[in-house]
Amino acid sequence: MPNIRTVNLSTTELNSVIADLKLSLNDLKQKNMEFVQRMTDRGKALVEENIMELGKINAFSTGELFNSVISVYDATSNVGIVEVTSEHAKFVEYGTGVQGTGTHPDPPAGWSNRQTPWIYENPKGSKQWFITDGEPAAPFFYNARNELEDEKLRIAKEVFRK
Repeated sequence: MPNIRTVNLSTTELNSVIADLKLSLNDLKQKNMEFVQRMTDRGKALVEENIMELGKINAFSTGELFNSVISVYDATSNVGIVEVTSEHAKFVEYGTGVQGTGTHPDPPAGWSNRQTPWIYENPKGSKQWFITDGEPAAPFFYNARNELEDEKLRIAKEVFRK
């Protein structure tokens, strides 16, 4: 059985309780906004860190992928978005060709890789041509998402325990 108590409050006391509740609600809204902003910022940083690791491996990296990472936080809707705008980001993320087939842990529905070799020119413009049968997935965004998920509780504690 619930513990029920009767409390008599004057109009002044009731107005004071209501004012305190409004302050608490406003504080909670502000902290929620801070949490989403911090998650957005950290998500962008994790994507960038993972791309930097790829750059250490790939001698042909131009920096274009790293420079295409953007984040947007909209305070009105309290929504944060991290996006990679590079046209080739999906090929790095999900892999290409025979080498990329089945190498991403969570490819989108319908994703398929070319199954025949192709040639391409060195992206740094040295007039060298290469033949390839693709590259395995380098799931920089997927990994960043999982890393952010692992950090979510820590960030929430930092924000909401202030």
